[in-house]
Amino acid sequence: MSFAIITDSTSDISPARAQELGIYVIPLHVIIEGEDLLDQVQASSCRCSILA
Repeated sequence: MSFAIITDSTSDISPARAQELGIYVIPLHVIIEGEDLLDQVQASSCRCSILA
């Protein structure tokens, strides 16, 4: 039996740490100013905090 650890992008695990631990991070969709973006792919936490 095999298994995988999966979390969403709100966990804020760095890509390097996720890879090190074998964790798959699935990006959530966020809507910023009417634009549908993938969290941590098309929208960074820096950009989101500036708009907040």
